[in-house]
Amino acid sequence: MFRLKPGDPVTGLTGVVVTLKPGKAVIDRPVTLDCGSENLEAKPHEVLSLLHYEGEGNFKFKFHGRICIDEIPWPVKREKEFGVLGDLREIKTYLHTETVPETIWWVLVKNSDGKVGWTNEHGHFEHMDACE
Repeated sequence: MFRLKPGDPVTGLTGVVVTLKPGKAVIDRPVTLDCGSENLEAKPHEVLSLLHYEGEGNFKFKFHGRICIDEIPWPVKREKEFGVLGDLREIKTYLHTETVPETIWWVLVKNSDGKVGWTNEHGHFEHMDACE
């Protein structure tokens, strides 16, 4: 362990997102979901378990035992909180998001002395978004 002072340079090495509680999105109309190398048929009222936000409007989610990544609209009340621009309700009209997941994002950093440590205070550093 080590402490950093404001302005101390660090390098982000890697990161991991831990999902404490999945979010929930509900299918509104029949749709085929692109889930990597396979397509999955989704019916109204089926649920996607949102695991974590991936960036650029994309979530990692679980559906029918598969892990997928796709654009999912934020609930309107959360758009400003997460800095999401535009009306994301228009991105996907075949589902609606009821809740977003509760997560912790840990980033492994290295200081100028070569010491390495984990932090969940990634908001205090610049350019850490590549460490997801």
